Amino acid sequence: MNSKLTLSNWNRIYSNLVRWTIRRISDDSLKFYKDKKKDWIKCLILLDEFESKLFKTLDEINDEFNISADDFSTLCHKYIKKYKNKTIKYFFFTVWTDCRHYLENISNWNTFVKDATKEEIEQARKDFSTVEETFYSELKSSTHTFSDDAKVLEYRGLRMIIDNEWQDAWIKYKGKIHHFQLIWDWYYPIDEFIDLEMN
Repeated sequence: MNSKLTLSNWNRIYSNLVRWTIRRISDDSLKFYKDKKKDWIKCLILLDEFESKLFKTLDEINDEFNISADDFSTLCHKYIKKYKNKTIKYFFFTVWTDCRHYLENISNWNTFVKDATKEEIEQARKDFSTVEETFYSELKSSTHTFSDDAKVLEYRGLRMIIDNEWQDAWIKYKGKIHHFQLIWDWYYPIDEFIDLEMN
């Protein structure tokens, strides 16, 4: 049984979101991140709207929200998908990730592993056998192999093939290569990629 998001947890998260926003609208922060103050103020306005929707699910007797992980995700992703503004998308992605672990237990990445198809393996060998990436302004090259019985990580509609050397999950999107380490909190960078780059 999944846990619940309690009123006290939400109040703490809400306060943290407001304090974070206040820090991000300081002159130094706006200059450093090249943000716009009006975008962060819009986030607070939308957060108030979001909270009013969330509170419709509040069980006042137990001080917890009767909302499933899927429904909470749907509510957050309505804002992520509706707004093209990067600050607003990032803000509601943060709302989702800050609350998510109260509503569901994220499975180990192994539970999302499937067999790769022959076509996926052949394509991976073309795309990812030799990869060049820039680390600290220096171009680095790495070599990767994919066995005939290679596996893919199937998560949120993506199938990302896993290499032999690093055990990373690889995907090519709009001509750019991405790979994700399958370690602690493995899902966070993949969620960030899906919600902030693909949407």
